[in-house]
Amino acid sequence: WTTSNLEVPLLIIKFEDLILNREKYIRVLLDFFKKNFNLIINNAEIKIRNIVDSTNFKKLKEKEAKEGFSESLSGKFFNNGKSGIWESHLSDNQVKIIENKFGALMKKHKYKLRF
Repeated sequence: WTTSNLEVPLLIIKFEDLILNREKYIRVLLDFFKKNFNLIINNAEIKIRNIVDSTNFKKLKEKEAKEGFSESLSGKFFNNGKSGIWESHLSDNQVKIIENKFGALMKKHKYKLRF
């Protein structure tokens, strides 16, 4: 999914990066659209602040509790909003299976492998 035969610009932003610095990566996204599609966003600073505020994990989780979340197939959609939680939830065997199947892609995107 990270490669394409289509000649279109590609931008990959990792969940971990968004968690660590949401505002920075929103700017990266806006710059990507400006550079590749000549798309200029009016009032960008106001919109960036609005995006950062409206995508605050705590607010999203509260909204889900009050109103539900249509993308949720079952149970809660918004769990805890932190990266790396999988490490305490998957067995070593499960991690090995994932790393065997996706290890090259994980390395390409600078994920640390356990095995």
